[in-house]
Amino acid sequence: MQSNSLFRSLSDCCIDERWISGTYIVSGVFIIPVNRIGENALQDNLSALFSTLQEKRSRKWPRGICGYYAIPIYVGKGFSSDVVQWVQSRPKYRYAMWHEPVLYDRSENVAFMNTRWGKYGLAFREYLAERTFSSLATIVKNDNHSVFPVVNGQRIDYSL
Repeated sequence: MQSNSLFRSLSDCCIDERWISGTYIVSGVFIIPVNRIGENALQDNLSALFSTLQEKRSRKWPRGICGYYAIPIYVGKGFSSDVVQWVQSRPKYRYAMWHEPVLYDRSENVAFMNTRWGKYGLAFREYLAERTFSSLATIVKNDNHSVFPVVNGQRIDYSL
C-alpha cells in the first residue's frame, strides 16, 4: 500500500526524456516527504517509481535501447546511518533500470546520495547530477536556506 506522500509524488513527478550516448533515457525526479524511512520502504517504493516512469514516458522504446532512472528525493529530518549507507552503496534494481535515491535532511541542510559511478554510468553522470542538483536547489530555496546543501560531507558549488 502506497503512502499519501508517495502517491502524490508519483502524480507530481518531473519526467525528462532524451538521447544520451546512444541510449534513450527516461528519468523522473520524485520529491517524497518522510518522517522516517528504512531500507525496506526504499526498496518497496521501487516498483511504483519505475511503473510511473514507464506509464508517463512519451516514446515507447524497448528496455535496453531505453534506460530508466528513478531519482526519489526523500525529504525529512535525521536519517539512520543504515539508510544513508544503503543509499550511498548504489542499490541495484534491474537491467536498464537504475535507482538513484537521495536523502535530504532539511533541518541540517545536508544530502546523502551515491556518487560512485561504474563505467556505464559515467556517460550519464553530468545529466543525472544536474537533474538531482536542480531539484535539490528548488527544495532548499523553498525551505529558505541560503546555500546549497552539503552532499556526503562535501560542499558543492551550485547556485540557488
